[in-house]
Amino acid sequence: MAALYHQRWRIEDAFNVVKRLLGLAYFWTSSSYGLQLQIWTTWLLYAVLVDLTDAVAERLDRLFVDISLEMVYRGLYYFGQALRRVDIRRVSDYNPSHPWEVTARRKMSPAPLYYPSFDALRLADRMLDEIGRRAPGYIGRVGIAWYWRLPGGIMAVITLDHTVTPERWDVLRAQASTPRAGIFSTADFPFAAYATSPTTPPFIHDMQGRAEWSNRLYFQMGNLIEDAANWLGMLHAVA
Repeated sequence: MAALYHQRWRIEDAFNVVKRLLGLAYFWTSSSYGLQLQIWTTWLLYAVLVDLTDAVAERLDRLFVDISLEMVYRGLYYFGQALRRVDIRRVSDYNPSHPWEVTARRKMSPAPLYYPSFDALRLADRMLDEIGRRAPGYIGRVGIAWYWRLPGGIMAVITLDHTVTPERWDVLRAQASTPRAGIFSTADFPFAAYATSPTTPPFIHDMQGRAEWSNRLYFQMGNLIEDAANWLGMLHAVA
């Protein structure tokens, strides 16, 4: 009976996945035909995702409820990279028990560079602008990076980066350099280190140019801002 009661919440999980993960929280158009097209295609994608998750569960000899739909969806990115760069023709050639590793039959080419969308940069602007208000020398964002001009010819730059997939921007990477010494100081500020819950790390979800915060309520952004400002303050001290 308890198991049956638990299953009744699967419909809520389905709506959560479709809205948060597959982007149905926003409508791309106001026309009736466009809305129907978006809704039907999103739910069809969800159905395919459920089938893939069931296949992964069977491959791992686990129950369907033990497999995360979201992780299967995220894993499609890595399978796509493996399909493009190595001799893999079927999903069964990709070992789901090691999602971060692909056994290549030939040397893999370097991974392409990925950059945040304008929408993701706009969300990060609010955080970096606050760091700029606390740390003198702030120039602002130029392209995809935020710059500080400090005494002693020091140039500090902070960029938005990812640790999992380029759809999930979850770390600020900082470095300081001078014309003579080159890069002499680096610092990373992973959002997960400032999360109040270890199971729900915050990140900027960037899908097809539309970005939004995920798990923002669990993000102690003020602490990250303070730490980044302190790092910039130390650079002032050594100038």
